Amino acid sequence: MNAANPLLEKAFEVLTIFFRDPTTSYACTTSLFWACDQISTEWQGITSEARKLKMAKSRPQLLRAAIRFMTLDLSSAQRTEILKAITKCQTCQACRELPLRDACPGAAEELRNHAFHAIVYPPVWATTQLLTCVLSALTQGKFRNRKEYTPPRDPEAQPWPLSVEDFLPNGLKTSVNALAFWAKPEYAGGTKAVNPMLRFAAALTTFYPPFGRELVKPPYTLLLKIPMQYFNDCLNGVISQGDVTTYFGLSSVFSLADRDGFLRMLIANRDSVLTTFERLESHVPKPEELQPSEKHRWDSTLTLVRGWSDMLRAKSTIDRKTGSVSFDLLDTMEYRRFQDFGTSFLALYKARKEGCWNFDCPGGNGGTLRLCSQCDLFHYCGPKCQKEAWKHPNYPHKHICILVCTLRKMLGPGAWSQLWVLGATDGTKFEAVCRAKKIDEEFVRVVGDRVLMLSTIKARSKC
Repeated sequence: MNAANPLLEKAFEVLTIFFRDPTTSYACTTSLFWACDQISTEWQGITSEARKLKMAKSRPQLLRAAIRFMTLDLSSAQRTEILKAITKCQTCQACRELPLRDACPGAAEELRNHAFHAIVYPPVWATTQLLTCVLSALTQGKFRNRKEYTPPRDPEAQPWPLSVEDFLPNGLKTSVNALAFWAKPEYAGGTKAVNPMLRFAAALTTFYPPFGRELVKPPYTLLLKIPMQYFNDCLNGVISQGDVTTYFGLSSVFSLADRDGFLRMLIANRDSVLTTFERLESHVPKPEELQPSEKHRWDSTLTLVRGWSDMLRAKSTIDRKTGSVSFDLLDTMEYRRFQDFGTSFLALYKARKEGCWNFDCPGGNGGTLRLCSQCDLFHYCGPKCQKEAWKHPNYPHKHICILVCTLRKMLGPGAWSQLWVLGATDGTKFEAVCRAKKIDEEFVRVVGDRVLMLSTIKARSKC
């Protein structure tokens, strides 16, 4: 990243000013699109994840303004006022000729929503990438420390996020409702909006699990209704394997935040979800129509779909006091979904971000965390917590440590360390290495299952 690039600096300034106050900023449609193009071009040109992180962290003013704006549940009247402000430009030829000008006040509300989304979503998407990058580098629940600057700087220049209020300034419920608007496929051409917003929601959940617990509460718009709507729309044409596996992979993040809440959400929408999954199964290409690599991916995807379907068809019981969910069927999603390398890695990746793994730790995630030197996966506050965890009466670390150590040795030190570089969260690199080294997929599934179980227990203990 070239810090002295005046065009890039101007692009960051345009978006920051727009997000702070979109009705009074000087930004017009043309300048917003130009700024997004400048930032996206710079971002895509950076091959080093460390440099991407440096670029994202260096813009706390933009991050704060963006998260404040995109998690604000705007009314129809507020969207109209913003549309007025960004489409009134008479200077730029592109603005004067913009077809969306006709969608401003006077048009139907649905048309105004389309216009608003079409113009404002690109800046939202561009800054979402920066926000996700910063969150992925943080330890779960561990906020940034305030810095003392000499001379004093603008408070907005402090590292983001400093606290829960700084992280989600509009609160949990409002933020969930607001993000659902940006994900609606009818406004932005399907997966172009759905998958990026789900990835962003997964990053928010991984860092701050209460956000995930809010997502699995009614009305389930962002996490269930929008993706199911998108799948059904796609099934009227052609659906890609990538779209399906992306949803199932990200869903694992949300279920780890609140396993019972996630299952209650599925059960509450059992009929509609089952109908969609049955349609998904019927639209999978025939084996003879697929290349060998595609066949493996689709087989893994079908395993996930069928596992969820089996679970939803089974008789379920919800404990009225605790809200916990149980099934008569043993072979449910929680055990079947780790049939492929990618989803197993998701459990490992999240565990490495979860702070101190001593279940009896009184201090949570405070202080400097240290990795177990043997498995290099689980963090601890210090020697005391690590010693207590090793022989914990219920969940001793020594048992899972042996399994993870074995997997680590199979992969080799170089490959293992590369897995935790930002950008590896989709598990593709993990799968490629495992297959190249001929590591047994069943063993990887067992490790993933055990880590998932511990993560679920830990999440419940923090509720």
